[in-house]
Amino acid sequence: MATQVSKVVKQYRSWKKGNFAPSYVELLVSSRCNLKCVMCNVWPIIQKDPSMAQKEVDLETYRKLFDELASMGTKSLCISGGEPLLRNDIFSIFELAKKKNFIVELITNGTLITPQIAEKIINSGIDLVTISIDGPTPEIHDKIRGANGLFEQSTKGLQALHKIREEQNKQKPILAIDYVFTKMNYRFIPDMIDLKSKLGFDEIHLLPVIGRTPAAKELFLAG
Repeated sequence: MATQVSKVVKQYRSWKKGNFAPSYVELLVSSRCNLKCVMCNVWPIIQKDPSMAQKEVDLETYRKLFDELASMGTKSLCISGGEPLLRNDIFSIFELAKKKNFIVELITNGTLITPQIAEKIINSGIDLVTISIDGPTPEIHDKIRGANGLFEQSTKGLQALHKIREEQNKQKPILAIDYVFTKMNYRFIPDMIDLKSKLGFDEIHLLPVIGRTPAAKELFLAG
């Protein structure tokens, strides 16, 4: 603990002198999404102005950005959205990031992960895949995520990743679940953890609701 505190203090003093560099960067590579999660503020904006969904940063811009971040000392990238797997060039983005030796995380809803996509993800060299699953049953997850059948799609995607990783005898990517706990699902966290062996994930991340919409605010555990 003392070593960790010393490291933080040293970093803080360096930042005060103007030597700031982000060690971790999250990239929202697309505002497009195939779901309508009740707590999300992105899809309502796109619904009002569909043209915004087409305004995505091109691959060459990411190449230059990664060069700059690497020169600054950035260590980790989180690639998120929207739904990142809707981009046709998403694996090119992974490739550019790994060429710069970043630790790369993909956050996805998992519904687009077929066995073929799972194999490409495993072979891409990224370090962590996080799939958003908000309940241990379709009744809970699908209600939060906005459509029927999503729990089955997301869990099948996760299981495909686990299966191929095992077949290839690889340690990475680490497979995780993002669980946004709300008044609708907080009671089921132990049940979700119990699915670890069945679904094949390594970690579960418990996340709070970000209250950017009226619907999201209704999901807070305390009013």
